[in-house]
Amino acid sequence: MNGKLWTLIDDNYLRRWYHRKPNKEIARAVGRSQGSVKERARKLGIAKPGYRPWPAREDNLVRRHFRTRGGLYVASLTGRTPQAVRARAGKLGLRKYPLMRWTLEEDAMLRRLYRTQPDADVARRLGRTIQGVSFRAAVFGLRPRRKPWTASDVAYLRRWYTKIPVRRIAQRLGRLSVTVHAYIRRMGWHVVQLRRWTKQDDDYLKQW
Repeated sequence: MNGKLWTLIDDNYLRRWYHRKPNKEIARAVGRSQGSVKERARKLGIAKPGYRPWPAREDNLVRRHFRTRGGLYVASLTGRTPQAVRARAGKLGLRKYPLMRWTLEEDAMLRRLYRTQPDADVARRLGRTIQGVSFRAAVFGLRPRRKPWTASDVAYLRRWYTKIPVRRIAQRLGRLSVTVHAYIRRMGWHVVQLRRWTKQDDDYLKQW
């Protein structure tokens, strides 16, 4: 696939889907590597905002500190977000190791933010999962800030709760799966057996 010329059809496909589908899926569709897709996107001027390559120096910082000091610390050294650091660590194979311990810096930020911001926002700031933030907060006996259900949240839940897994809804709404389950029970809504989720369903949901 290396050295394959980009056609007008390929470029049009890339322009249409680059910000709507994962690079892996686009690369498979056009028969190229993910690196080639990213490079072509830059040449076409549609590269994702904020993207910059990872130099060897920053990769070495991730390898050296991610497992012992955490994503927040590496982010402070590289000027990147904790989410970007964790994603890079995954690409470098570091997620294959046991779960990363919480650092003193992360614990301090958790204590400072947990009572004033939703779990999803705290998780985003720390570069961790919502579940991870919730469990760690419980260790310190921190009471969560209750996130009110908005009309938009309820409308989304009512539309999709019988069509897609609750964990997908929870991710979309920035809530825990158990919270979504509890709300469905409280409303007395009937839960039916879900059918298998398809790629067509995924594509449709992204457009909603």
